[in-house]
Amino acid sequence: MKTRLVLFLTIMALVAGAVACHAGGVPTPADVQAGFHKLLGNAKVTSVKASPIPGLYEAIAEGHVFYVAPEGKGYAIMGQIVDSDGRDLTAEVQQAVQEEQLKVLERAAAEKLKGIDLGLAVKVGNGPNTIIEFTDPDCPYCRSLDKFLSGRADVTRYIFLTPLDQIHPNARAKAIYILNSKDSAQAMHEVFSGKYDNGPLPIAVADIGKYPGAAKRLAAGMQIGRDLGVEGTPMLFVNGRIVQGADTDRITLLLKH
Repeated sequence: MKTRLVLFLTIMALVAGAVACHAGGVPTPADVQAGFHKLLGNAKVTSVKASPIPGLYEAIAEGHVFYVAPEGKGYAIMGQIVDSDGRDLTAEVQQAVQEEQLKVLERAAAEKLKGIDLGLAVKVGNGPNTIIEFTDPDCPYCRSLDKFLSGRADVTRYIFLTPLDQIHPNARAKAIYILNSKDSAQAMHEVFSGKYDNGPLPIAVADIGKYPGAAKRLAAGMQIGRDLGVEGTPMLFVNGRIVQGADTDRITLLLKH
């Protein structure tokens, strides 16, 4: 065999009713959507094409790759296709899909980035590269990323604090403290270093309402994040390019030297 199929079967769906397809033709996204609706739920199939294995088709739904065998009852396979040279063909497709999704998001965000009020952010550094960050004071990945970026002199960071209240109940109070401080960059350094993790908070959660100016600034910054599609932290725009998560390798790649 020229190709071997490595199946990590996290799901195998046996759906009543075969996926409709024209004789000898590739099933359409609508065919796959209809045949595997129990598996897909609300996920929309956007692409279907022949895989390297005869009779097996590559389908993409909501940015995820899976395979369908439409003959007979119909089967869906969640796994990897690896060829005899060791190439993970599924991973290559997945990466290409993700890169295209990022490009779409970046194009949508480009004009919005031009119009945001950077005065609402905490500015750190004066380097030639511009990084716009959305970060949670109590997020361990955000702190790790902050440590990485603090060691670089080639960046100017505009940091919008984005506390995730449901998982970090003290993050909003820390964000208010940072934004209310005369030296917000220094206050952020204190918070991100863990200074207030085990002792009293610099501003009690119950006292947040006493700082309406900082609260308004925080809310405005968080709205900017929502407008840009920020759903989790950390998320960054490095010279306009999106980085989701503490992906220091991608950040390094995007920084101009």
